[in-house]
Amino acid sequence: MAQNARIPAHQPDTENVVTNAQAGTTVWLWRGTTIAAANAMQAAMSAGGVPPNPGTVAPTDAQARRQVGGYSIPGFNPNDRLPEFTTNGNQGYLRVSEAIVAVAIDKQYLLKGSGSEGGWVVNRDAPIQQIQVARTGYVQQGPVPHGD
Repeated sequence: MAQNARIPAHQPDTENVVTNAQAGTTVWLWRGTTIAAANAMQAAMSAGGVPPNPGTVAPTDAQARRQVGGYSIPGFNPNDRLPEFTTNGNQGYLRVSEAIVAVAIDKQYLLKGSGSEGGWVVNRDAPIQQIQVARTGYVQQGPVPHGD
């Protein structure tokens, strides 16, 4: 359910908590995104706004490297980007997103992404258990780095 607050009520778990969590443990992460993407995630209850698949697995190391490297990788297709969430609620790009989503997701679906940004990569069809959507008030004028 959308909130009037500019940040979600639930803070992301720390990097240490997520790193040390076992499969079957629910962790909280944030992601900066568009209103449309946040609404799709909320409607589908999946990390990427597509039908959820409880049988999905965490991305591969190769997928995570492509995600982190992004546009610097020859032949990279932006449509192949996987959702990347963060443990760092102070990331500047969150504030230049139309929405910040907080999700509760099982650790089994996550693979470490960007180290400097507390990033965790997940397949689009990974189910989420809870979601909080906060509209930032920012009007997006283009792509959000590491967001939608």
